[in-house]
Amino acid sequence: MALSALAVVKRFEELFMDGDRPAALEVIGEDQVTHEAPSLPYAGDWRGHEGWLALAQAFTDTWEPLGEIDCTYSELGEDTVVARVKLDLLSG
Repeated sequence: MALSALAVVKRFEELFMDGDRPAALEVIGEDQVTHEAPSLPYAGDWRGHEGWLALAQAFTDTWEPLGEIDCTYSELGEDTVVARVKLDLLSG
């Protein structure tokens, strides 16, 4: 049975937060798109595995997370999930 989009995003986040990027990328398809808000230094659309890895690097180059990460999810249809992430950051 195929996982729902929400289950895929949650599993991806779990693996990523555990530091297992290779396993996290196995969960998402090459056709995935991550949209980052225009107010962020790495704003825009990041496509596929390479795009996501570049986004992760841009995030790491920009911020250092401090403390716990709080993530909430909203389904916006069969194949669209919004993840809202709250965390304290130190600018890099």
